[in-house]
Amino acid sequence: MNYKKIHSFMNGIKKRTNINGFLWGSSQIYQEVFVRNISRDIFDYNDEHILERDFDVLLLLDACRPDTFREVMSEYDFINQDSFETYVSVAGDSTQWLQRTITPEYDFSNIAYVTGNPHSDIAVGSHDFKTYDEVWKYAWDDQLGTIPPRSLTDRAIDTWRTDSPDQMIVHYMQPHFPSITHPELGSGIDIERIGKAWKGNIWDKLRDGLVDHNEVWEAYVGNLRHVLDDIETLVNNLDANNVVVSADHANAFGERGYYGHGDFRVPSVRRVPWVEVDARDRMSYQPDLYPVDNEISDDEITDRLESLGYLE
Repeated sequence: MNYKKIHSFMNGIKKRTNINGFLWGSSQIYQEVFVRNISRDIFDYNDEHILERDFDVLLLLDACRPDTFREVMSEYDFINQDSFETYVSVAGDSTQWLQRTITPEYDFSNIAYVTGNPHSDIAVGSHDFKTYDEVWKYAWDDQLGTIPPRSLTDRAIDTWRTDSPDQMIVHYMQPHFPSITHPELGSGIDIERIGKAWKGNIWDKLRDGLVDHNEVWEAYVGNLRHVLDDIETLVNNLDANNVVVSADHANAFGERGYYGHGDFRVPSVRRVPWVEVDARDRMSYQPDLYPVDNEISDDEITDRLESLGYLE
């Protein structure tokens, strides 16, 4: 069966008719049958657990495409461009990445995990890290609707300097929407409703032609630059031999009829960058954010997931 022709046919119908109900139903059938169930036969999965890879410090971007990263990496002197490669992530969204990564088979007792991702609250069952810092619980920016990268940078610098873990994973939220550089575009994908008739997020609007593709791409790239600007501060204040930038998963922009991300076995969602960066603690920056013992309510967690586009 020629899946590319099916995809082309569906796009052709969309351009020639306004029968939205038919189009929506057809697109869901296409996603469920041809993308979710058959894509494993299209895409060769040699997905790899992150701890099988070599690193001292892993700077984990959220929803970062390899081609987007390649587009901007030449702008940053600290990135070793010759080391750039890609690999297949174990998951297509943050929840499943955490569930498939933080598992009993691996020893995390000498690893620090510094995270801005709210899914840590529901997906990380065993907190057996040397340091476990859910920065999003006390450094969330309600106006931005996300956690700014500087909060993660602050905590990562302090953790590496003071706790001396063997390894550290820093989980940034960008370039995941909302875009800090283009706040007018709003939030990101509603992962919990993939394949169902949920409406209103940026990927829905892009698929329906309600926002311009180039504008969304510009916002996405802008958000990546925003976090890399902050990572530059981090690597200039970090003594570590093997520092890597990668991502928990990537993000689709219409490939095979899919937008955003979720547990889809397609390259645009599962293939992520892996690149080495130079790090040296020049003591040029002193962090001023420290953990707050502040348990937040379930309603607050829900609000923050909504801000990221995961819930309506």
